[in-house]
Amino acid sequence: MTGDELMYRLGFAQGEEVGRGRAEAEMQREWSALAEKVKATGRALTAAELAERRRPGGPIYEARMRRHGGREYRGGPVDFWTGQPIIREESA
Repeated sequence: MTGDELMYRLGFAQGEEVGRGRAEAEMQREWSALAEKVKATGRALTAAELAERRRPGGPIYEARMRRHGGREYRGGPVDFWTGQPIIREESA
């Protein structure tokens, strides 16, 4: 093996090491981001828990009633500031 071949092989090996380190760092970042999404999903409320909160007497229902002045919300559109329904006049 000549000196040039040796230098080439050493340089190639060093390049592989640097590339492998970069790839491992990138995979670590990607997996960390995915792990955070999975953890957030695990902390989310189930459909049954949300339904319980929305039922009459539940905290979401009570907050909704306070926002709408004790009235059931019947649908939009509503005025941003007052929360009152916007009534459109029928065009002839």
